[in-house]
Amino acid sequence: MVARKRRAAAREAQAWNLKLDELLQHGFWREVGPIGHIPENSQVMLSRRGYKELFRLDVALRMSLDLAWPQGAALADGLVGDVRPVNQVYEYWCFFILREILQGICNEVGGGNFLVVAKDGLRIQLAKGRRSECRFQFVGVNGTVLLVSLFYNRRFIRAKGPRIDWGGSYTASFDPDYSVAVRAAGAGSRTHWLHFDAKYRLERQEADALFESADDDEDVGATVEGGHDYEVELSRVHKHDDLFKMHTYRDGILSTRGAYVLFPGDGVGGRAENPRPNFFVRHPSALGRSIADRLPSVGAFPLTPEETGDQAGAIRDLLLSAFQAVSTGVPYVEESAWFGTAP
Repeated sequence: MVARKRRAAAREAQAWNLKLDELLQHGFWREVGPIGHIPENSQVMLSRRGYKELFRLDVALRMSLDLAWPQGAALADGLVGDVRPVNQVYEYWCFFILREILQGICNEVGGGNFLVVAKDGLRIQLAKGRRSECRFQFVGVNGTVLLVSLFYNRRFIRAKGPRIDWGGSYTASFDPDYSVAVRAAGAGSRTHWLHFDAKYRLERQEADALFESADDDEDVGATVEGGHDYEVELSRVHKHDDLFKMHTYRDGILSTRGAYVLFPGDGVGGRAENPRPNFFVRHPSALGRSIADRLPSVGAFPLTPEETGDQAGAIRDLLLSAFQAVSTGVPYVEESAWFGTAP
């Protein structure tokens, strides 16, 4: 299978090579020669749109290749064939962005030492599960100290026997890409969870379509020439698959308050107002409007390397809202959450 994929890639590369040879015959290229060095002091490279982004990415790539990374070998092998694991690279990147956001609103107190010194230089060690835990402290406006943890691919399993604490799952095993745990310092405090999943292949239009009203799907069950339009139904289910998964995390993992999709879109997440909201709070008073209490909820947050300012800010606002809610000390009630005026 791998050999066939590589032969297909070789044929595709050969076709592109012939196409490039044809294009290079144009007279425009006669005055263009090979570049002998990177013009790092060029104002065009430093300020011109397009050039500076390419230059920055080239520098970042060269620096990253100097790191010893166990997962890097597997990623590089995938780049040889037709399947390029960009989604996995995006998954790793989102983890470090979430960690950076938490560093901005909390004090990091332990864990998260992914860069270690080895005999062959710096080495990246990002492990799944508990070993990836980054620990923080958050101080609420009332002075309450919260313990916050960020996990990469932590698994939540069904307990084998009765438990008092609301931990794990009550059905099957789940392993969200990233999980944030928050609880008040001190024994007996209840842990609250937020989960994120990276979806590299989720386009902006698909993310908008995740939250279309049910009225938009009224014709899904229509028949075509006397038979059920199976492909239309399959398309609808696939379109909502990522949203359904967030609802599954929200319900299946005990003490979960919210679950959210991360994808490389060009918008900003956290919009609860019409039109085209991408953030939904599980409370009837929240329908179609922005409210202070933002949990429990599901939603989609665009997150790209070029737009991390406002996009990361939206995730930061979400986390701050959750942390401040926990710091109040108000007991969490499923159908009321932290809504002070809930009916």
